[in-house]
Amino acid sequence: MASMVGISVGNFRQNSALFKKFKRSEDGVVAVLVAVLMVLLIVFAGMAIDFGMGFNTRRAVNQALDAAVLAAANKLSTTELTTTQVNNLIGQYFEQNLKNSIGHDVDHTKPVVLYDTKGDTVSATATATIKTKFLPILKLISSEAGNLEEFTVASSSTARFPKTKVEVAVVVDVTGSMSGSVQSLRKASMNLLDTLLPADNAKLKNRVRISYVPYSEGVKLSKTLAEKATFEKNAYGCVHARVGDLKYSGKNHDYEDEDDDERVDYIGTNKNRCAKAQMVPLTSDRTKIESSIKALSARGGTAGQIGIAWGWYTLSPEWRDFWTAAPEEYGKNGVRKYAVLMTDGEFNRYYSADYTEAEKQLVKILEDKGDVQNTQDPMAGGKLDEADHKLIASKVKWRFRIDGELDGVPFKTASKLCANMKEEGIIIYTVFYGSRNNGKEIMEECASSESTFYYAISQSDLIRAFSSIANDIKKIYLSE
Repeated sequence: MASMVGISVGNFRQNSALFKKFKRSEDGVVAVLVAVLMVLLIVFAGMAIDFGMGFNTRRAVNQALDAAVLAAANKLSTTELTTTQVNNLIGQYFEQNLKNSIGHDVDHTKPVVLYDTKGDTVSATATATIKTKFLPILKLISSEAGNLEEFTVASSSTARFPKTKVEVAVVVDVTGSMSGSVQSLRKASMNLLDTLLPADNAKLKNRVRISYVPYSEGVKLSKTLAEKATFEKNAYGCVHARVGDLKYSGKNHDYEDEDDDERVDYIGTNKNRCAKAQMVPLTSDRTKIESSIKALSARGGTAGQIGIAWGWYTLSPEWRDFWTAAPEEYGKNGVRKYAVLMTDGEFNRYYSADYTEAEKQLVKILEDKGDVQNTQDPMAGGKLDEADHKLIASKVKWRFRIDGELDGVPFKTASKLCANMKEEGIIIYTVFYGSRNNGKEIMEECASSESTFYYAISQSDLIRAFSSIANDIKKIYLSE
């Protein structure tokens, strides 16, 4: 009996020790915890993938929308567009920028555009919906989880654009010394045109207008304008400049000086001494400028002061009644006026005039008229009519001269013209392409600042200079 009790107590102690060991063992718990954590890690990793897709999609939508709105603002800075045109433009750019940036299973809305034709801002919003892969697993953990099959990201973008009107006069040297560089000048001019008057704007209303003035010993106008400028004393469409007190000014061609007995500083003409390519007044029709660029050819001497003068005439509001498309008033509605002047050498041609017989004719006409004023004259107080101008102008005798000195007539005239243009707020860019110091000096003097003077040593430099000027002008009015 005693032995049986001993065996039972021994077995109990052995079983108790095993129980305690089992109680202390954590091997099974670790396995369970690892299994649970693995599930959670997979869920969180999947969530990271889904949220990463959402982040990337939102970034792609943001970038596409920003690019589209900026493209529209860029276009609006140079062109007047309707609400429909702006909507279509932003929609096209948005789709093009987004199509390769998001997954095929991502749905996105068309941009909702806000644009007022009277305002100076354009904005748009868009959304994209991403179908999730792993977030729905959370429903297995919590029945209270909402719709996790997809989520939506949104983006918005706004840009401001200037509504400033821009007028640019491009004055280029096509004298004989440019014979080996005309093709590069054409390319440089086309690059400037492409930047300021893009081809895709051809059928739109542009805020930018450009005049193009090729010069040699004179400038070539259309027959009608040449006759108008010289009061029918025109030859081959060639015109040059005035030689009296108004030769440094932007006054119109028939301005009568009331303080000088109604004298008119007439514009002259001399056979066919001018550029072959016809100059183009301010226009937003790039085809007209392209025609002039294509017609460029090199011949004759350099009367740069005449090119500068006619460049100014295209920008001067004093000439509003002469041109079909009138220049804006200086500073009106924030209009910005630029001149781009280019030469490859010294200014060495000019004209003088003998007004002896013209003065006699003027005195006779004024004596006959007495104090009667011409009410048809656009200038207040003018006494001379069209017939009077024609008669007086026909008596002026013009002479062709040569002088290439830095203190000579051509350079002095150019210097004063540039100074007076800058006083009117015209920003002048200059390009000197050559090696003659006299030409370089006048271009440096005419430039509005050191940063608006370009020294082009090679043909590639000439092309780059025009591109840089065009981009600079565009950057200035885009930043306003």
